[in-house]
Amino acid sequence: MEEKLPQSTIERFRRLATLACAMELTPRHPLYEYRKKHRLTRRQLAVQIGCSTRTLARWEKGHFCPRLAFAVRAGQVTGLAVEALGDSLWAQLSEGLSRVA
Repeated sequence: MEEKLPQSTIERFRRLATLACAMELTPRHPLYEYRKKHRLTRRQLAVQIGCSTRTLARWEKGHFCPRLAFAVRAGQVTGLAVEALGDSLWAQLSEGLSRVA
């Protein structure tokens, strides 16, 4: 005879499984990948870009997107494409261009 697990245990397992899948399927931020590949600390990369370590951490975690000036600087330092550093950059750029036009 098969023993049934309590419903709370089953629900907890489903949530953990969902979280594990999401963590593996979520791509890492390009700045994080660059930093790890080149064995840099957040502080080292932040100094090169000209931002704080806290700001860099927020970009890497996806909490914020860098402003266009910082994204350009990060692109120059890392060689990454600016568009890879945040979706909202293009919104900022198009907004800035529409003000000029």
